[in-house]
Amino acid sequence: MKRILSIFTISACLTLLFVFCKRDPKNDQDVAWKRTTNEVIVRLDGDPDRLNPILSSTSYGGQIYNQIFQYLMYVNPQTLVLEPQLLKSRPVATEITEGPWKGGIAYSLEIHDKAVWDNGTPVTGNDYVFTLKAILNPLVDAARLRTFVDLIRDVTVDPGNPKKFTVYTSEKQIIGEEKVCGAFPIMPEYLYDAGGLLKNIPLQDLTTPEKAQALSESDGSLKTFAEAFKASKFSNEKEFVSGSGPYRLESWETGARVILSKKDNWWAEGMDQVTLTASPDRLIYQVITDPTIVVQALRTEEIDATADIDPTQFDSLRNNPDLMARYNFHTPLMLTNFLIYVNTRNPKLSDKRVRKAIAHALDVDEFIKVIFSGLGKRAVGPVHPNSEYNNTDLKPLEHSPEKARQLLKEAGWMDTNGNGTADKNINGKL
Repeated sequence: MKRILSIFTISACLTLLFVFCKRDPKNDQDVAWKRTTNEVIVRLDGDPDRLNPILSSTSYGGQIYNQIFQYLMYVNPQTLVLEPQLLKSRPVATEITEGPWKGGIAYSLEIHDKAVWDNGTPVTGNDYVFTLKAILNPLVDAARLRTFVDLIRDVTVDPGNPKKFTVYTSEKQIIGEEKVCGAFPIMPEYLYDAGGLLKNIPLQDLTTPEKAQALSESDGSLKTFAEAFKASKFSNEKEFVSGSGPYRLESWETGARVILSKKDNWWAEGMDQVTLTASPDRLIYQVITDPTIVVQALRTEEIDATADIDPTQFDSLRNNPDLMARYNFHTPLMLTNFLIYVNTRNPKLSDKRVRKAIAHALDVDEFIKVIFSGLGKRAVGPVHPNSEYNNTDLKPLEHSPEKARQLLKEAGWMDTNGNGTADKNINGKL
């Protein structure tokens, strides 16, 4: 059972741990493990803020609550492709040809028959509607999520089989399926709105921001719900942090650790689906902020997985034979943008040839080599290189001082005073 070590923090990487942390006899040869219990200790470099998936605003909270709650669709950690989790299959998308949402898409969905909450009641489309209402309530601090569901206009739940429901959107979007099925986890209505405060509020009244704001000022139910929903018990008390996922909150010691334990008779146990796989009996999230202590904990096998390691330390650990036998080392690509803001209204930068010359003058590969020890890959746009819709025909601009000089020359920039720097007379000034 090799542990996982990564240079970057992404939830998909840590999900790999939970999917593949299974004992492999080939990997266990000649390794004397200090711990043999079926648990995983994951290092966090900061304390989670809360375990309410709508209110949490940190990646630390997300790493934990994603093991408690589930999404309609989730990222397959092997392929990084969005696949059904709570859903039986991918949604059926049909173009809307008439009515107020003409030109939009109707997504038909069905939740697994066996999917149930911790109280034994089924997970249904009504829980999806409730979660949406909670997010769209203007008095709930969920602005970060509202931007991802802005295309949803309504949801209808099949009265004969509430596990079937249809989501209507106002427009087509390339990431429409992701927004409808993967933007937020589903929360149980019975627990988080026990009083039914949102049940009788039409979803359509909340999907229009102006109507939602007016309703929040006239209907006291939205305010009452928002006040109750932000109560600390729904963020850190094990009786009130509950989802359909494989793990439940066992304990939380602020600043130290959060422990999750696997549920007995979890509804998806044994299902042959990567997004429904959970192997460890316990997940222990250990808060360690000091990088030096992290390295020592790895050497003494006190943690099983960590991320965000300094590239130099990462290479040093990876070259240690003993650690290589105990840990899997990963460098997953994390889409991060490093850019130079250019004011195109500035006469010096308004010519696109000048901007292209700057791009050719930057040796990005050298930056990656020096700053990230070569553990990086150039991107040509806002799409992850591993995405199925990434255009592999697009190539980054090469580092070429010669092309940079030629472009500057074409744009009228030359060294006219012999000081070694290209210049140009713009509006009577060099």
